[in-house]
Amino acid sequence: MRITSGELKGREIRLAKNSRARPATGFVRELVMNLFTPDRLQSGAFLDICAGSGIVGLEAISRGAPLLFSVEVDRRTCDDLRASARDFGIEERVRVLKVDGRRCTGVVAKQLPEGMKVSCCFLDPPYITDMARSLLPGLAQAPDIWSADALIIMRTPDTLPESNAGLELLERRKAGNASLWVFRPKTGSES
Repeated sequence: MRITSGELKGREIRLAKNSRARPATGFVRELVMNLFTPDRLQSGAFLDICAGSGIVGLEAISRGAPLLFSVEVDRRTCDDLRASARDFGIEERVRVLKVDGRRCTGVVAKQLPEGMKVSCCFLDPPYITDMARSLLPGLAQAPDIWSADALIIMRTPDTLPESNAGLELLERRKAGNASLWVFRPKTGSES
């Protein structure tokens, strides 16, 4: 897997043997990055929940995101994410958080630099029944982390509810064997 655009273009991500990561294809990454837009990517932190290989978050950093939070629960996967950041010389711009994605927004809130908000969030949870749905409530637990124009995109084959506390569904777009669900979080001032 290679990063397709930006300062890290062409750099290769290697997965550890026996990795269970299910990396997003180039087509899906390009679709996601186009939905986020360059201005939004560059305006705040990028939050990658269920980061897996880290390819989407590294693509965001490559395209100008100033800070990346990669969230994973598996220790070995976290070690691989840190190694990729170190190999690419961007470790100062990457925070790897070993925490459950359902509870990560509070941890992110504590680690955001003063004045910075999360402008983009991507979730690519394992294809386990109800896993995607279980991640939605946690996104509303820290409404003050989101920038005013933040977008949250979740890739899942599941059908998600159109009404979620703290989230507004903007669109659903087919992407290969799954769909991209695009949400706008309600920020602290909207709650």
